[in-house]
Amino acid sequence: MKLTAEQYNEVNESFKRKVVFRIGLAAGFFSEYNNMILAMAWCLRNNYQFQLFSYDSNFGFDKGWTDYFIPFCTEIHDEFNLKFNHRPSPYGSNKYYPRFIRVLQRLGILKPKFVYLPLSFRLKRMLGFSVLLTQDMFVKAHSQNPYEEVEMSNVGFRGNFRSFCKILTDLTWRFNKETQMEIDTMIKELNLPNEYIGFHIRGGDKFVEYQQMPAGLYIKRAEELSEIRSAFVLTDDYSILTELKASYPAWHFYSLCQPHEKGYYNSDFQELNVLEKKNSHIRLFSSMVMLEHACHFVGTFSSNPGMFLGMRMLPEHCHGIDFEEWNIW
Repeated sequence: MKLTAEQYNEVNESFKRKVVFRIGLAAGFFSEYNNMILAMAWCLRNNYQFQLFSYDSNFGFDKGWTDYFIPFCTEIHDEFNLKFNHRPSPYGSNKYYPRFIRVLQRLGILKPKFVYLPLSFRLKRMLGFSVLLTQDMFVKAHSQNPYEEVEMSNVGFRGNFRSFCKILTDLTWRFNKETQMEIDTMIKELNLPNEYIGFHIRGGDKFVEYQQMPAGLYIKRAEELSEIRSAFVLTDDYSILTELKASYPAWHFYSLCQPHEKGYYNSDFQELNVLEKKNSHIRLFSSMVMLEHACHFVGTFSSNPGMFLGMRMLPEHCHGIDFEEWNIW
């Protein structure tokens, strides 16, 4: 089924209780995006109106979400959410917290995950006049059962959770005119064949979440699936491309990875200037478009691009070499 923005908003705005979800604060784009999809699903299933806060996002260069995408719901722009609406994080204090709160966190008296909220907001919440923030429902949204059957009569859906997430990506994964033109140009210049395999092989800081897989495992899986020997490779480490080209001469590899790239590290990425970040995200989005249109995708479901493609693609065309089944990661 297809859920239009008009249909979604008619249902979404009928809920009196609200969630303001903040995107683009603490992690890479697809970690943020995937968790937004989970939050939207949780809100629809629990009768909460989903609202977005993307101002000052780490992927934006001007307004946030609409720098690249078509709006799909109410967006909030205020100082309160900038200061106090956060994704739960073990990384440390919020710079907007009062000094005594930050001192208590550094001393270990308060855990870094502690979220300070102003007294006025806490009083409103006690009286039932407040909204849920990202930190209030993030874990609940992320803990939904990926294998559960979902029935949502308010949007006319009945099926598995993975398919439900697919509908929400159809609603949100829509580029604005300027971004779409840049993506179309980048894809055209690569001159991909009509049929190709898609690979996502990540280096960089991914090892902190799950062990990295040898490039040969991706090739082996692809050769089991198809006779196609052309591939688009999303990778953040150019040495992986060099290895593939040297080891598998029967294959033709295409990629947007640049020779200077030696692996993605989120902390280093956040040091780039605005234009560098924008160009990097356009390349990333272009790569994801090419991967989702591949005859088969071979990657890892324990990575956020793999989790995203597991929602976007038909299961029979999307394959993990770490896990057989798509999962919430």
